[in-house]
Amino acid sequence: MQDPRFGARLGYQIRKVVRPGGKNQWQVQFYGWGEAALQTDGTPNAQVDSDDPLGVATNRTREAPIGAWLGGNATLGDTYVFDSRQEAEDFPWKYARNRARQLHDIAISNNPISGPLTGLAKKLPWVGDGIQRLLRREPMPPPVEWSAEVGPTAGLTAKGQLGKLLGVSAGLRGWHQTGVRRAANGDLTVTFKSSGEVESSVVFDLGVVMPQKARERFNGAVNQGIDELERLAQRKYGAPLKLPAQMRLYLTKNWPDFGATAKGKGTTSYQFTLDRSGRPVRFTKLVDTQLNWFGRAADKVSTVDRLKQLAVNVQVPQGGSRTIEQSTLEVNDRANLQAVRDFLWYAPLGVAAELTPAADGLRRRFETAGTMTRQTYDSSVGNAKVSAQVLGDLGRIFGELKLERESNALAGAEIWQNGKGRVPWAECHA
Repeated sequence: MQDPRFGARLGYQIRKVVRPGGKNQWQVQFYGWGEAALQTDGTPNAQVDSDDPLGVATNRTREAPIGAWLGGNATLGDTYVFDSRQEAEDFPWKYARNRARQLHDIAISNNPISGPLTGLAKKLPWVGDGIQRLLRREPMPPPVEWSAEVGPTAGLTAKGQLGKLLGVSAGLRGWHQTGVRRAANGDLTVTFKSSGEVESSVVFDLGVVMPQKARERFNGAVNQGIDELERLAQRKYGAPLKLPAQMRLYLTKNWPDFGATAKGKGTTSYQFTLDRSGRPVRFTKLVDTQLNWFGRAADKVSTVDRLKQLAVNVQVPQGGSRTIEQSTLEVNDRANLQAVRDFLWYAPLGVAAELTPAADGLRRRFETAGTMTRQTYDSSVGNAKVSAQVLGDLGRIFGELKLERESNALAGAEIWQNGKGRVPWAECHA
């Protein structure tokens, strides 16, 4: 049996763009990523068994169930450019407020009840101007680029239990996307991108490792707290309020898990840019690799029959590193154009195109006639994720929403000089 799987990511990123010999700028990119897939029956998605408040099933000890999924994904994005860092850092909040007002205005104006009333209220003396100011959207700069990418996605997940103390889990996903980017000046960029992520975790259930006497004291404190809440509710509302015995028992047995997580990810993308007349302009190759590690806390709640489950994960950054290598070749002579044309036959294969002879020829043109840079960063990433699954007549439906904050501080930069190799890139630190 196959079950549906859904995922979504919303976010933005700010980065400094260093242009050798030109003016540096700050880019702000907003993006939305979505995934829809079918997964094998029983694919492990929620927490490892150790943090299940209903207990660890003894017949699953040392078992490592594995599942897989296959589907499609899509990404949409808008990019804005600013001349100062402060403008770039202030813009996401302005963007969010503007979008919220836009959605609010659309929802109110299109409602058959509130729409006419809102239109009338805007025309009232004294209060009308205030209502219009409240719903008025701030002036926004036009995006310098929009993008759309689609393609297949696939992954594997596994989890297991080492005795009754430790739980282990691992995940592997990969996706490939083909897309377009349209710049405000009319340039069109065709993109081919291959990405992958691998994540592994080791966790322990706090309730398992805590001594029995400490557990009993905690359970007693929880029961006292529930009793006090019931008394407060009765005094406030005048009617008795009793928490179901099963829920009370659940709260005393539900212990979070703690542990550590390591995550690595990488992306290789190829970008071929044409001007508004269709003439080739440049070819860019970008390789982005990253490794982060986290402290982790998580918990799961579920119905007694386990048909409905909700898990919450919080990962606190403990360190990391990121490396971005960019190679750019202006298509301004016959040799460069031929090298790019030869490689474009294989570019739809994604990272697999690096195994072809055409990749070697393009690499030589990058070294002799292009611009090659490498930037390394100290990376810090933290996130919170909510995962839910429901088992019903349609099978098991799984979905998750993750909020993530990432900060990368430049640690080093190099640029390629023909005949010398990589040398320090002083302009990048300016």
